Amino acid sequence: MEYTAWCYTTNLGIRWEYCAVGYLDPSCQATPACHDDPTGVNYRGNLSRTINNHTCQSWTSQDPHEHTVTPAAFPNAGLDNNYCRNPDMEFTAWCFTTNPGTRWDFCAVGYLDPRCQATPACQEDPTGVHYRGNLSHTVKGHTCQTWTSQDPHEHANTPAHFPNAGLDENYCRNPDIENTAWCYTTDPETRWEYCAVGYLDPRCQGSVV
Repeated sequence: MEYTAWCYTTNLGIRWEYCAVGYLDPSCQATPACHDDPTGVNYRGNLSRTINNHTCQSWTSQDPHEHTVTPAAFPNAGLDNNYCRNPDMEFTAWCFTTNPGTRWDFCAVGYLDPRCQATPACQEDPTGVHYRGNLSHTVKGHTCQTWTSQDPHEHANTPAHFPNAGLDENYCRNPDIENTAWCYTTDPETRWEYCAVGYLDPRCQGSVV
């Protein structure tokens, strides 16, 4: 029972990935929580997995990641068990993870709850195919690799292959009709990642149309 529908991919660098189905379908209607608590500061649910499917580390644990974000330090933040929370006013709710290679990650709460209905711009281009802005970092803060570069990641998504996709500089784009705009990253350990564009744009307010 994963979060929603998924599949193994034909990309040798990506074993599997979620699909835009179920609650990841950007056409899903907003929940009131998206209006009332976009940063997830007041979230007290029991979600304990991140947007990249990492299991959350218990807030009282220092293994595998040592930290100072404890129930004692933030007594009013609801740091129960290993549930996603936002004690320090981050972008939205998050948690430390049980993966030694990933210290922390955001959760699908508030802004990042994909059930949040989009603004008109997001409705018109929820996948970011037509996005031509200059955002050049991913949802997890990785800097984008220039589309004309093959370092650190070799790829075929070049301006020559996709002349109409706006592959300028290292800006987030969606040349191959992914869920939304994305980019290769300058982190050798992270080949590519989505950007906060289209239905992942946190400015997309939850409003029923």
